[in-house]
Amino acid sequence: MRHFIFFLLTIGTFALQLIGCASTPKNQAKKSSLSKVFVTNTSRVDVLPPDSILEEIDDYFLFEGTYGGKTLTATVYLTLNQNEISAVLLNNFGIEMGTINYDGTSAEVQSSLFPKKLKPEYIILDLQNAFASPENLKNHYAKYGFDFCELDAGEQKTERQLLKKKEIIERIFIDKTENIIKIDNILRGYEYRFTKIIDE
Repeated sequence: MRHFIFFLLTIGTFALQLIGCASTPKNQAKKSSLSKVFVTNTSRVDVLPPDSILEEIDDYFLFEGTYGGKTLTATVYLTLNQNEISAVLLNNFGIEMGTINYDGTSAEVQSSLFPKKLKPEYIILDLQNAFASPENLKNHYAKYGFDFCELDAGEQKTERQLLKKKEIIERIFIDKTENIIKIDNILRGYEYRFTKIIDE
């Protein structure tokens, strides 16, 4: 778990360097405190609303992350539905170590282990790239000059791709037979793997 925290902090620190003093969206029907996400070094996008999720998720996953040559694991309890996205980080004893929550108007990290300036929107957008409707993602990214597609990889496997000017930024591999989702951010050089924990 200690390595997992370090992994998130590293991603968060990189995000902070890109964001600087970025302002929050204005003139919205509901007051929002959400920050945009730098998908590339120069292009920012908003996170999608919670109701973009394709199907509800309420399960435990084994998380495996790779960044900077380091691989780490942790248990994560994910909840994704039409109203919220949340991730609960658990240590080896099942004790809660922190949470990330998003309700459509705000996103926050609740843990003394994380720096206060960590932007949860970066993690939320990655989760949406994996779990949101591909049609919603395609339409959303098109507004910012990106392409998003979902390809049939056969045997209940699909590959999602996020592209800018035909260059692949991120790949998402979904294997329903093995209950595995892998998020591979080629531009930033990190990878998440979520394996659903099935009770037998």
